[in-house]
Amino acid sequence: MNAYRRFLWVLALSGFIGLSPAAQAEKKHRTDKLRPPIVQLQAQATTEVAQDTVRFVLFVQQQGTDQRQLAQEINQVLAQAREQAEKQVGDQEIEVYTGAFSVSPRYNDQGEVATWQARAELVLESTLIDETAELAGQLGELMSIARINFSLSDAERNKYEEDLTKSAIAAFEQRAQLMVQSLGHDYYQLKELNVDGQSVVFRSQDQSAPGMVMMAAAEEQKIAVAAGQEEVTVTVRGAIYLLDKTDTCQ
Repeated sequence: MNAYRRFLWVLALSGFIGLSPAAQAEKKHRTDKLRPPIVQLQAQATTEVAQDTVRFVLFVQQQGTDQRQLAQEINQVLAQAREQAEKQVGDQEIEVYTGAFSVSPRYNDQGEVATWQARAELVLESTLIDETAELAGQLGELMSIARINFSLSDAERNKYEEDLTKSAIAAFEQRAQLMVQSLGHDYYQLKELNVDGQSVVFRSQDQSAPGMVMMAAAEEQKIAVAAGQEEVTVTVRGAIYLLDKTDTCQ
Protein backbone atom coordinates (compact mmCIF):
# COMPACT_ATOMS: atom_id res chain seq x y z
CA MET A 1 0.00 0.00 0.00
CA ASN A 2 1.49 3.29 -1.07
CA ALA A 3 1.52 6.39 1.10
CA TYR A 4 -1.54 8.01 -0.57
CA ARG A 5 -3.73 4.93 -0.14
CA ARG A 6 -2.61 4.57 3.46
CA PHE A 7 -3.63 8.21 4.05
CA LEU A 8 -7.10 7.59 2.58
CA TRP A 9 -7.48 4.47 4.70
CA VAL A 10 -6.67 6.39 7.90
CA LEU A 11 -9.16 9.12 6.99
CA ALA A 12 -11.87 6.55 6.38
CA LEU A 13 -11.28 4.96 9.76
CA SER A 14 -11.38 8.39 11.38
CA GLY A 15 -14.83 9.12 9.96
CA PHE A 16 -13.75 12.00 7.75
CA ILE A 17 -14.74 10.18 4.57
CA GLY A 18 -17.18 7.43 3.80
CA LEU A 19 -20.16 9.19 5.51
CA SER A 20 -22.77 11.10 3.58
CA PRO A 21 -23.96 14.49 4.92
CA ALA A 22 -27.17 12.86 6.11
CA ALA A 23 -25.24 10.14 7.91
CA GLN A 24 -22.94 12.67 9.51
CA ALA A 25 -25.96 14.67 10.73
CA GLU A 26 -27.50 11.51 12.17
CA LYS A 27 -24.25 10.65 13.94
CA LYS A 28 -24.07 14.15 15.43
CA HIS A 29 -27.70 13.87 16.56
CA ARG A 30 -26.98 10.57 18.34
CA THR A 31 -23.89 12.07 19.99
CA ASP A 32 -25.86 15.07 21.22
CA LYS A 33 -28.49 12.75 22.66
CA LEU A 34 -25.78 11.05 24.70
CA ARG A 35 -24.65 14.44 26.02
CA PRO A 36 -27.74 16.28 27.29
CA PRO A 37 -27.55 19.87 28.58
CA ILE A 38 -26.07 20.33 32.06
CA VAL A 39 -27.23 23.14 34.35
CA GLN A 40 -25.48 24.32 37.52
CA LEU A 41 -27.84 25.25 40.38
CA GLN A 42 -27.59 26.61 43.93
CA ALA A 43 -30.10 27.03 46.74
CA GLN A 44 -29.87 28.23 50.34
CA ALA A 45 -31.82 28.08 53.58
CA THR A 46 -31.02 30.46 56.46
CA THR A 47 -32.29 31.06 59.98
CA GLU A 48 -31.32 33.35 62.85
CA VAL A 49 -30.53 31.53 66.09
CA ALA A 50 -29.85 32.75 69.63
CA GLN A 51 -26.35 31.89 70.82
CA ASP A 52 -26.48 29.40 73.67
CA THR A 53 -22.87 29.13 74.89
CA VAL A 54 -20.84 31.61 76.93
CA ARG A 55 -17.06 31.68 77.33
CA PHE A 56 -15.42 33.71 80.10
CA VAL A 57 -11.67 34.24 79.88
CA LEU A 58 -10.29 35.22 83.30
CA PHE A 59 -6.69 36.28 83.85
CA VAL A 60 -4.14 37.16 86.47
CA GLN A 61 -1.15 39.34 85.61
CA GLN A 62 1.82 40.49 87.67
CA GLN A 63 5.24 42.07 87.20
CA GLY A 64 8.53 41.43 89.01
CA THR A 65 12.27 41.25 88.65
CA ASP A 66 12.65 37.55 89.41
CA GLN A 67 11.38 35.55 86.44
CA ARG A 68 11.16 32.18 88.20
CA GLN A 69 9.53 33.49 91.35
CA LEU A 70 7.03 35.49 89.31
CA ALA A 71 6.04 32.42 87.31
CA GLN A 72 5.55 30.42 90.51
CA GLU A 73 3.36 33.10 92.06
CA ILE A 74 1.17 33.36 88.95
CA ASN A 75 0.87 29.59 88.78
CA GLN A 76 -0.22 29.44 92.42
CA VAL A 77 -2.99 31.97 91.81
CA LEU A 78 -4.10 30.07 88.72
CA ALA A 79 -4.17 26.77 90.59
CA GLN A 80 -6.14 28.31 93.45
CA ALA A 81 -8.70 29.85 91.10
CA ARG A 82 -9.09 26.61 89.18
CA GLU A 83 -9.52 24.57 92.37
CA GLN A 84 -12.13 27.01 93.67
CA ALA A 85 -13.99 27.00 90.34
CA GLU A 86 -14.07 23.21 90.06
CA LYS A 87 -15.30 22.95 93.65
CA GLN A 88 -18.12 25.41 93.09
CA VAL A 89 -19.12 23.90 89.73
CA GLY A 90 -20.04 20.60 91.35
CA ASP A 91 -22.37 18.64 89.09
CA GLN A 92 -23.12 21.60 86.82
CA GLU A 93 -22.04 21.25 83.20
CA ILE A 94 -19.48 24.05 83.21
CA GLU A 95 -16.07 23.44 81.67
CA VAL A 96 -13.11 24.84 83.61
CA TYR A 97 -9.71 24.76 81.92
CA THR A 98 -6.51 26.77 81.72
CA GLY A 99 -5.80 29.06 78.80
CA ALA A 100 -2.63 30.89 77.78
CA PHE A 101 0.33 31.18 80.16
CA SER A 102 3.23 33.52 79.44
CA VAL A 103 6.22 35.16 81.07
CA SER A 104 7.71 37.93 78.95
CA PRO A 105 10.45 40.55 79.48
CA ARG A 106 9.95 44.30 79.71
CA TYR A 107 12.87 46.39 78.47
CA ASN A 108 14.20 49.78 79.58
CA ASP A 109 15.43 52.59 77.33
CA GLN A 110 18.84 50.94 77.03
CA GLY A 111 17.32 47.73 75.65
CA GLU A 112 18.01 45.78 78.84
CA VAL A 113 15.52 43.57 80.66
CA ALA A 114 14.10 45.71 83.45
CA THR A 115 11.22 43.53 84.70
CA TRP A 116 9.24 40.47 83.79
CA GLN A 117 5.51 40.23 83.22
CA ALA A 118 3.63 37.00 83.84
CA ARG A 119 0.09 36.31 82.75
CA ALA A 120 -2.14 33.24 83.09
CA GLU A 121 -5.68 32.57 81.92
CA LEU A 122 -8.54 30.45 83.21
CA VAL A 123 -11.49 29.69 80.93
CA LEU A 124 -15.09 29.00 81.95
CA GLU A 125 -17.37 27.70 79.20
CA SER A 126 -20.93 26.42 79.31
CA THR A 127 -24.45 26.62 77.95
CA LEU A 128 -25.50 27.55 81.51
CA ILE A 129 -25.02 31.26 80.89
CA ASP A 130 -26.31 32.68 84.19
CA GLU A 131 -24.53 30.09 86.32
CA THR A 132 -21.24 30.62 84.50
CA ALA A 133 -21.52 34.39 84.88
CA GLU A 134 -22.11 33.94 88.60
CA LEU A 135 -19.06 31.68 88.90
CA ALA A 136 -16.91 34.21 87.06
CA GLY A 137 -18.00 36.87 89.52
CA GLN A 138 -17.14 34.67 92.50
CA LEU A 139 -13.57 34.33 91.21
CA GLY A 140 -13.18 38.11 91.04
CA GLU A 141 -10.93 38.29 94.11
CA LEU A 142 -8.34 36.11 92.38
CA MET A 143 -8.67 36.92 88.68
CA SER A 144 -9.99 39.64 86.39
CA ILE A 145 -12.18 39.15 83.35
CA ALA A 146 -10.39 39.69 80.06
CA ARG A 147 -13.31 39.03 77.73
CA ILE A 148 -16.68 37.36 77.36
CA ASN A 149 -17.67 35.65 74.13
CA PHE A 150 -20.86 33.98 73.00
CA SER A 151 -21.28 31.26 70.41
CA LEU A 152 -23.62 28.57 69.17
CA SER A 153 -22.98 25.06 70.43
CA ASP A 154 -22.35 22.24 67.96
CA ALA A 155 -25.42 20.36 69.17
CA GLU A 156 -27.69 23.35 68.61
CA ARG A 157 -26.13 24.16 65.24
CA ASN A 158 -26.52 20.56 64.05
CA LYS A 159 -30.18 20.57 65.08
CA TYR A 160 -30.91 23.62 62.94
CA GLU A 161 -28.74 22.40 60.07
CA GLU A 162 -30.84 19.23 59.75
CA ASP A 163 -34.02 21.24 59.12
CA LEU A 164 -32.20 23.76 56.92
CA THR A 165 -30.75 20.99 54.79
CA LYS A 166 -34.24 19.68 54.05
CA SER A 167 -35.40 23.19 53.13
CA ALA A 168 -32.36 23.87 50.95
CA ILE A 169 -32.75 20.58 49.07
CA ALA A 170 -36.45 21.29 48.53
CA ALA A 171 -35.54 24.71 47.11
CA PHE A 172 -32.93 23.07 44.88
CA GLU A 173 -35.52 20.64 43.54
CA GLN A 174 -37.94 23.50 42.82
CA ARG A 175 -35.29 25.35 40.84
CA ALA A 176 -34.42 22.20 38.96
CA GLN A 177 -38.07 21.72 37.97
CA LEU A 178 -38.27 25.37 36.94
CA MET A 179 -35.26 24.93 34.64
CA VAL A 180 -36.85 21.83 33.10
CA GLN A 181 -40.11 23.64 32.33
CA SER A 182 -38.52 26.92 31.26
CA LEU A 183 -36.12 25.29 28.80
CA GLY A 184 -38.68 22.95 27.30
CA HIS A 185 -37.52 19.58 28.62
CA ASP A 186 -39.45 16.72 30.18
CA TYR A 187 -37.51 15.92 33.35
CA TYR A 188 -34.09 16.19 34.98
CA GLN A 189 -31.55 13.79 36.37
CA LEU A 190 -29.17 14.70 39.18
CA LYS A 191 -25.52 14.76 38.16
CA GLU A 192 -23.92 15.88 41.44
CA LEU A 193 -24.91 17.50 44.72
CA ASN A 194 -22.89 19.20 47.49
CA VAL A 195 -24.24 20.39 50.84
CA ASP A 196 -22.35 23.02 52.88
CA GLY A 197 -23.24 24.44 56.27
CA GLN A 198 -21.88 27.60 57.85
CA SER A 199 -22.55 29.86 60.83
CA VAL A 200 -21.99 33.61 60.84
CA VAL A 201 -22.23 35.90 63.86
CA PHE A 202 -25.19 38.18 63.21
CA ARG A 203 -24.66 40.45 66.21
CA SER A 204 -21.37 40.37 68.08
CA GLN A 205 -21.49 39.92 71.83
CA ASP A 206 -17.82 40.23 72.81
CA GLN A 207 -18.59 42.18 75.96
CA SER A 208 -15.17 43.61 76.70
CA ALA A 209 -13.61 46.60 75.01
CA PRO A 210 -9.91 46.39 74.00
CA GLY A 211 -7.71 46.68 77.07
CA MET A 212 -10.67 46.70 79.43
CA VAL A 213 -10.24 44.91 82.73
CA MET A 214 -13.43 44.11 84.61
CA MET A 215 -13.36 43.20 88.26
CA ALA A 216 -16.34 41.59 89.97
CA ALA A 217 -17.10 43.32 93.25
CA ALA A 218 -17.91 41.09 96.18
CA GLU A 219 -21.41 42.52 96.42
CA GLU A 220 -22.01 42.06 92.68
CA GLN A 221 -20.81 38.55 92.04
CA LYS A 222 -23.33 37.89 89.29
CA ILE A 223 -22.29 39.59 86.06
CA ALA A 224 -25.07 40.78 83.75
CA VAL A 225 -24.57 39.24 80.29
CA ALA A 226 -26.77 38.74 77.23
CA ALA A 227 -26.23 36.43 74.30
CA GLY A 228 -26.40 37.57 70.70
CA GLN A 229 -27.59 36.00 67.45
CA GLU A 230 -26.02 33.91 64.71
CA GLU A 231 -27.14 33.13 61.19
CA VAL A 232 -26.99 29.45 60.34
CA THR A 233 -27.01 28.76 56.61
CA VAL A 234 -27.04 25.58 54.56
CA THR A 235 -26.12 25.87 50.89
CA VAL A 236 -26.86 23.19 48.31
CA ARG A 237 -24.88 23.28 45.06
CA GLY A 238 -25.21 20.82 42.25
CA ALA A 239 -25.64 20.05 38.58
CA ILE A 240 -28.48 18.40 36.69
CA TYR A 241 -29.04 16.88 33.26
CA LEU A 242 -32.00 18.27 31.31
CA LEU A 243 -33.60 15.28 29.61
CA ASP A 244 -36.46 14.43 27.27
CA LYS A 245 -38.59 11.30 27.13
CA THR A 246 -36.58 10.08 24.13
CA ASP A 247 -33.22 10.42 25.90
CA THR A 248 -31.38 7.24 26.77
CA CYS A 249 -28.75 8.86 29.04
CA GLN A 250 -28.92 7.31 32.51
